[in-house]
Amino acid sequence: MSFLKRIAGGSVLARLLLAVALAGLATGLVGGWLIASSAGDALRAEIDQQNQSLARSLASRLDDRVRTHLQTLSTNATRSSVEELGPDTQSELNVLMKTRTDLDRLSAYSADGSPVATAAPRGGAEANQLPPRPQLGRQLAERHYISTLDSTVPPTVELAVRIERPPGTLVGFLVAELPAEELARPTTDLQFEPTRSAFVVDSSGTIVVHQQRDRVVNRERFDLPEDRGDSGRPFSATQDSEPFLFASAPTSMLLAEVVVQQREGDALASIRAVALDLVAILLAVVVVSGVVVGLVGRSLLLPLRPMASAARRIAGGDHAARVPAHGSGEVGRLGVEFNSMAEALQRRIAELEDRKVAEQRLREQTYLAQTLNRVGAALTAELELEQVVQAVTDLATDLVEADFGAFFYNVEDEYGESFLLYSLAGVSRESFEGFPMPRNTAIFGPTFRGEAPVRIHDVTEHPSYGLNSPYLGMPEGHLPVRSYLAVSVVSRTGEVIGGLFFGHSAAGVFSERDEQLVSGIAAQAAVAIDNARLYETQRGTAEVLQRSLLPDVQPTLPGSSAAARYLPAHPSLDVGGDWYDVVELDNVKVGLVVGDVVGRGVAAAATMGRLCHALRAYAFEDPSPATVLGRLNNFAQHVTGEGRFATVLYALYDPAEATLLVASAGHPPPLLVTERGSTQYVRGPIGLPVGAVAGESYVESRVALPASFKLLFYTDGLVEDRQLSLDLGFERLEKAAAAPGDAQRLCDSVIEAMGRGRDGQDDVALLVFSVGDPLSD
Repeated sequence: MSFLKRIAGGSVLARLLLAVALAGLATGLVGGWLIASSAGDALRAEIDQQNQSLARSLASRLDDRVRTHLQTLSTNATRSSVEELGPDTQSELNVLMKTRTDLDRLSAYSADGSPVATAAPRGGAEANQLPPRPQLGRQLAERHYISTLDSTVPPTVELAVRIERPPGTLVGFLVAELPAEELARPTTDLQFEPTRSAFVVDSSGTIVVHQQRDRVVNRERFDLPEDRGDSGRPFSATQDSEPFLFASAPTSMLLAEVVVQQREGDALASIRAVALDLVAILLAVVVVSGVVVGLVGRSLLLPLRPMASAARRIAGGDHAARVPAHGSGEVGRLGVEFNSMAEALQRRIAELEDRKVAEQRLREQTYLAQTLNRVGAALTAELELEQVVQAVTDLATDLVEADFGAFFYNVEDEYGESFLLYSLAGVSRESFEGFPMPRNTAIFGPTFRGEAPVRIHDVTEHPSYGLNSPYLGMPEGHLPVRSYLAVSVVSRTGEVIGGLFFGHSAAGVFSERDEQLVSGIAAQAAVAIDNARLYETQRGTAEVLQRSLLPDVQPTLPGSSAAARYLPAHPSLDVGGDWYDVVELDNVKVGLVVGDVVGRGVAAAATMGRLCHALRAYAFEDPSPATVLGRLNNFAQHVTGEGRFATVLYALYDPAEATLLVASAGHPPPLLVTERGSTQYVRGPIGLPVGAVAGESYVESRVALPASFKLLFYTDGLVEDRQLSLDLGFERLEKAAAAPGDAQRLCDSVIEAMGRGRDGQDDVALLVFSVGDPLSD
């Protein structure tokens, strides 16, 4: 102080020096504060952004894990014993629990929420210990989950899916309980910097998963501020008397949010260090300026302005801002330090941007893989070629958001090119009916030759557009196309099956990701189309073989007639081994046969042919039904192969005695229709199917017949229905058989009344034998 007093009482120059020194000190302090404040704001904003990005990433991982568990649970719900919700459901749940060690419990409920079965990892669970859950249907109407169970410690999360059989018909619900910590493992297993931690808070504000596990056991509450806005803006709060920085992100699959926390003191330590260094350097410069006021003051004030300007530019987002060099003194070193800090900040921001780009690329790759898996699952469910191609076109058109998509089949005519419109999506087929098929032009040609995908930003500006007559572009009235994408569909043998083409009226719609997506779909489509074509060939061969082996059923017995029908199952299923036969014996008796070989395809049809001809031969040697089936059973042991057998019903009609002898090898009974329209099933002893057990003997029963009658012989595909009981099927057949008409008309009316067309789940064989034409109109 005495030194300052002496200067103050000295000459005007000394006072001037003191004034300049004080002004320099004040300027240095203000400049240091501005720089530290600007840099601190920028770093604080960057820290908040890092925490927010991390919270969103963890929420996305948590959602992905929920989706994975739901997908697994949906797959479990389609298992047959679960779908039935019967006595076997408990055993099925026990089996599933052996493979799902991550679950606390797996339970099945009926459609009204009543418990059916439950299983736990260590056993001991019983369904009657569970309370009814009538609210399950309402909860699953909007989402596929139930939130955390408040009474469990540690917290448990319930995930539930609908059990539907067939699809669309609710049977019940499958509910899985798993620890919240297991579900949120992507959050708790992630290694953070020592200053950060993360936890999951449910909708009630209770922490259900935390890296510090004792905080979950204590069920600590955490209140998220309401003023964060829809974007989940980062915020500060005091916890345990210590300030923290927080960022949160909601999950889309659970009623929960992921919160990332960081001690504010740790987060801002680097800012304080930089600020203190800057202030120290500035104070040192000010002290020196007091010694050489004029020169140092001038050299100090001039660089502070661009330094403050650079700090404001950095805070505003211009991370490339720097301080110009000012010599090698203290001011120059201050600029170097400032620039070093700015460069470190810029590198850190660049690293974060690179991480964001990598995460975005990973999300896109994950989306691509999931989409292709979903497409593959959809394609494997189809075996008809037309439906496969249409499904491919529909899925791809939706995924790339094209105005329309088309698949053109690649065939050659006498001119070397001809492309058929096989399927269309997004527009009606009438939109293309008036236009010719595409030709091997410079734009279309590469696709039909199996070359690389073609993606054009604006096809109307392409060099090859408009060069081919007679249209010199798109025909008049053609749908507007600017964005264009085409991918070849190439089989495993290298054959170019055709091409997928997509158009949009706007330019630049299709991206590189769309091209990759459609290329993946085209590869899966090629396999599916190959399989569908092979299946159609094999099924056609089996059906031709099946029909070629079925005999003519028109008897020559006076006053009698017969009619038969064979209907294969749905085209997605192989043909089976159903057959019928009418055998006219030498003594004027008539043998009536209907049978069903277990299995499908060419092998079943071939086995049917062998059994049909063998039965004919045995009938001519000894027409007794019991004897014929006994010999046929021994024959079947050698020709049907292991695990294959057949149900057969053989009846012998004796017109002289007006009787019917019947023997059954595991086959449904024939139906007798009298002249007045009354019906009666001809039931008797039923033996094992032929080929099942060697040496099986059969018993025949005798039935007296009226003067006029009809007999219906059929396979189980006529009366069986997965949605109805077998007894109801037999009742429906009795009503249908009472309709008037001859044998031919009765065949048609029964098939129609029973609802058995070519879309059934099993083959149908029907034989009607008529004497005296009862019920004719």
